[in-house]
Amino acid sequence: MICMNFELVRSVYAKCFPWGLQAVLMLCGCLGDCRAEVEDVAIRVPNSKAWTGQRVPFFVELRANGSFVGTARFDLEQIPGCIIIKIGNPVISSKEIDGESWFIQSHEFALFSQKDGRIRIPEFPVRFASRKGFVGDATEKNGKVPAWEVEIERPPNSRQIGFLITTEKFDVIESWDHPPGPSQVGEAYKRTISQTATELSGMALAPASNTVPDGMKIYPVKADTKDDVVRGAFKGERTEVVTYLLTEPGVKTLPAVTYVWWNPKSKRLMSKTLPAVQFDVEALPEKASEDVIAAQDSNGLWPWIFVSSVGLLAAWVWRKWQLLNKAATQLMGWLNPPHRVHAKELIRACRDNDLDATETAWFAWLSVRSGQREIDGDLRIAVDDMHRYRYGVKPDKSWRGEKLRMAFHQHLSKRNSSVVHGQEEILPKLNP
Repeated sequence: MICMNFELVRSVYAKCFPWGLQAVLMLCGCLGDCRAEVEDVAIRVPNSKAWTGQRVPFFVELRANGSFVGTARFDLEQIPGCIIIKIGNPVISSKEIDGESWFIQSHEFALFSQKDGRIRIPEFPVRFASRKGFVGDATEKNGKVPAWEVEIERPPNSRQIGFLITTEKFDVIESWDHPPGPSQVGEAYKRTISQTATELSGMALAPASNTVPDGMKIYPVKADTKDDVVRGAFKGERTEVVTYLLTEPGVKTLPAVTYVWWNPKSKRLMSKTLPAVQFDVEALPEKASEDVIAAQDSNGLWPWIFVSSVGLLAAWVWRKWQLLNKAATQLMGWLNPPHRVHAKELIRACRDNDLDATETAWFAWLSVRSGQREIDGDLRIAVDDMHRYRYGVKPDKSWRGEKLRMAFHQHLSKRNSSVVHGQEEILPKLNP
């Protein structure tokens, strides 16, 4: 009442007792703002009671005076016997609180409990960021999601069942890679079990049974779970592939598996059973049986061994190919050295009277020629003549390469003769 009429009291007090206005202001400071402080984080739980294994939705509301930035981060604490998961994407809305406009970011969660009685969900941290209005720098906020409680009730006459889910629609189907029946030791079978349920997460569905008789081994595969929300309807799926290996002869029977659920609408326990499966396992000859069991018991390692072997073989072949290619390149270089290749190109260009190609081949031969024999005599004259034709004031297109070809042949003949007689001049003359 004092907070609601404070403005009226202050105005009346100021008119009647001006000298007491200061005291009123001091009283105002002592009383402070009578508006309730708006929390940054709030929780909303539509139902505080549920059945064992039933989906219990709850919503965490993050509040800010401006737009949200980035993704909120929750540090969920898992409770023994319970599963808490986050569902979908947050929903953004706005709301007037105490005369102020607030942005609300609502996050949906779901709790599934196999424990009955009163369950307390402790507070857990949340971090998010927002701006003041729509512009400016983002401000990081650290908050706490308030603790809350839910009452879980176990359906009547279900204590002996153990794992139980609550849903109005449930189905389970199975398939085999090949039909069970007459078999041999070492044979393997793959069984796919798929469960679907409404208003449940795939994570909350029962795992496949791992019970097998003596003489069989089981290799379960990690479950594949999926949750779908279509037009507000929530559906969970769980798919598992289980491999059974027959290791001993005789009649082996996989027991029947019964899935039980509580229908909250009809208030009845429902069930569906996957029938028992029988294998009539024949023994193999002793040596063959040992080999087959050893191969199968590797649990699918042979494809990796095969791939590794092929990889090593390919690497070895590639390395040998590189060595052979390098050796072939060196052999071709020895049989057909660069100076010989360019000499042939020069002679061919001279015969074709191709001035450009002749000059290119000439400089290429000079750069790789063997030894340092001086270019003189007729060859020097022929080369100078070629350059005059190419770089003269008025280049003459009537150049003929026969003169250069003959001079080049003569030079090569002299060089070969000196090499044969051991007279190749490696160093140029000091006083030519």
